[in-house]
Amino acid sequence: MATPLVSAGVPHFVWCASDVLGDRIDRQKAYSVPRRLVDRFVVMPRLQAQERRVLGGGGRVMTISPYSMECLNNRNSRQENDVGLLSIPTDMNLFKPPDSHAPGWRLGFAGRLSDPRKNAALLLDTVADLRKKGQNVSLTETGEATAGLNAEVSRRGLGDVVNFAGILNATELRDFYQNLDVFVIPSFQEGHAIVGIEAMASGVPVISTRCGGPEAYIRNNENGYLTGFDVAEVTRCISEICENPARRQTLSENARKSVVEGYGFGHFRKNLNQLWRETFGSDL
Repeated sequence: MATPLVSAGVPHFVWCASDVLGDRIDRQKAYSVPRRLVDRFVVMPRLQAQERRVLGGGGRVMTISPYSMECLNNRNSRQENDVGLLSIPTDMNLFKPPDSHAPGWRLGFAGRLSDPRKNAALLLDTVADLRKKGQNVSLTETGEATAGLNAEVSRRGLGDVVNFAGILNATELRDFYQNLDVFVIPSFQEGHAIVGIEAMASGVPVISTRCGGPEAYIRNNENGYLTGFDVAEVTRCISEICENPARRQTLSENARKSVVEGYGFGHFRKNLNQLWRETFGSDL
């Protein structure tokens, strides 16, 4: 959408979540062969040409995480116009810890379940592994399950412990986080994963794969865990939290504290106003 502004020389800034390749590479794997070929040889080259033009144009380009910033800067031929950072804000008054918490093995994830980048299989395999170890674990995921995902749940014998909560409004989403013991991000790639910020603001420790965006706000062993794409490793981290309420409480407090200041609306307004002033010469 910024391409016409670049062509017309209109002052502007762009706020985007991901580079073209990061946004599409895993989705391509789910396409049929003909569509994959069209996307790879027709759609992708055109989108990447637009990306290069916008990155090298006269506007200011901002993105949502250090990971996305690095990816876009690697594709930016005009180095004097480096991509900047403007993180997505989170409502810290809405997403907050509950008044009390009863320990358990309640896991959760929120995201577009049809997106192959979310790597749903890793989380399902982890739940199955915990069940084999005798843990009374449950998993709640927001969104609507696809037929393929329901089949994967059934194949693992997890129909009685995996629940799909559907599309939630803001209040329901707050309640969803507050009822969790651990929030798990199993993704292959995330530009930011704002759901991780929301969970941490709600006092929920987050376990994430090293998939990009979450690496900016999760400090391993301090306010959550960063893992590889290994079921045993994810299982171990979940167990460390759920078997030790004192450890979970420490992670919970650290999680909330670490995101309140850097990802609240006040911080966002300050940064956006500075960007607006630099671009248009006036305050918002």
